[in-house]
Amino acid sequence: MIVNDVNSRATIPLGLQAFFGQQGNEWSLVMAASVISMLPTVIILVLLQKHLVRGIVTSGLGGR
Repeated sequence: MIVNDVNSRATIPLGLQAFFGQQGNEWSLVMAASVISMLPTVIILVLLQKHLVRGIVTSGLGGR
């Protein structure tokens, strides 16, 4: 069954905004949700850092 709910297709910032609306002034919950939403990007960056640095160095943009 396909659900045509807008919230099921929302981006992370929109999901965080909706979460903030549900939680009101619970900043600790909103900040925890923000950190959790950043984790996949940070993990990918750490795992692929070697390739990212190699690409910057080989492109000629290394510190100029």
